[in-house]
Amino acid sequence: MIGRFASKLLASISLSVIALTAAAQGDAYPNKPIRMIVPYAAGGPTDVLARIVGLKLGEIVGQAVIVDNRPGASGIPGTDAVARAAPDGYTIGLSTIGPLAVNPSLIPNVPYDTLRDFAPLVLLARSYSVLTVHPSVPANNFTELLALLKANPGKYTYATGGIGTTQHLSGELLQSVAGVKMLHVPYKGEGSAQTDLLGGQVSMMFQSSLIALQHVRAGKLRAVAVTSPHRLPSFPDTPTIAESGFPGFEVTAWYGMVAPAGTPAPIVRKLNDALQAVLRQPEVVAKLADLGAVPAGGPPGDLTALLKVELPKWRDVIKRGNIKAE
Repeated sequence: MIGRFASKLLASISLSVIALTAAAQGDAYPNKPIRMIVPYAAGGPTDVLARIVGLKLGEIVGQAVIVDNRPGASGIPGTDAVARAAPDGYTIGLSTIGPLAVNPSLIPNVPYDTLRDFAPLVLLARSYSVLTVHPSVPANNFTELLALLKANPGKYTYATGGIGTTQHLSGELLQSVAGVKMLHVPYKGEGSAQTDLLGGQVSMMFQSSLIALQHVRAGKLRAVAVTSPHRLPSFPDTPTIAESGFPGFEVTAWYGMVAPAGTPAPIVRKLNDALQAVLRQPEVVAKLADLGAVPAGGPPGDLTALLKVELPKWRDVIKRGNIKAE
């Protein structure tokens, strides 16, 4: 009886010590610079977002946030570096739909498990695409475009910045739900795809609303649909694909902040609170708008819930389309 009581007492003491230690970690954190790994090269939109957020995060927590670019191999090495880092809150990662939700189904032997190896911190921002067509395509709206594609399977082309990009997956998802067939033309980067679309070498492209807007206004491209769940303020007269007969159609290019799995809960909460404060700053909101994105925010569980939807969604699209990595 005494032995059982002693065991329970020791267990209770151990749990109390663990809780106090975690709380102490949260109170003392951070007391040195934080490293933010970005799995893309400097100068791209993810890197720009990281530097905007990192600067403001550092101001709030009182320590420098150092952006560490680890580009290459579809973002896998950089993302894996976050998973393998010590779970102490001093290494965090800013990643996107590609490394976290698409690569596990697209690329064989990805070394990390998205749901197992990361502690989500916050969903930072979302951006949506506009389906634009070259003026030579005889379709003035989305309904006419679908009719054209159904009457001419495989004739019309859609450009992307590469296999497995959100542009590519948007096209694959549209073909799957609408029963149409387009010819995919992957480029080594979005810039080259954009150039050929403007020149009429390809028929259409899903592209950033920010980039699309200037060309649509100039009459160089025609906007026929958007991938968001609701109409975009910058394209109020352009219908969503969801409202055009395909409920639930949504493709989001999102940015999420994660830490290694096992990061203490008090540290996760502190980082989440600080990052949400960053996203509420008018200066940050304006800079996100310059990138064609809107702030998201919310508790860490919101990013977890998104990942649980996105992983099987894109796994199914990749499987149906028999998509293979380059």
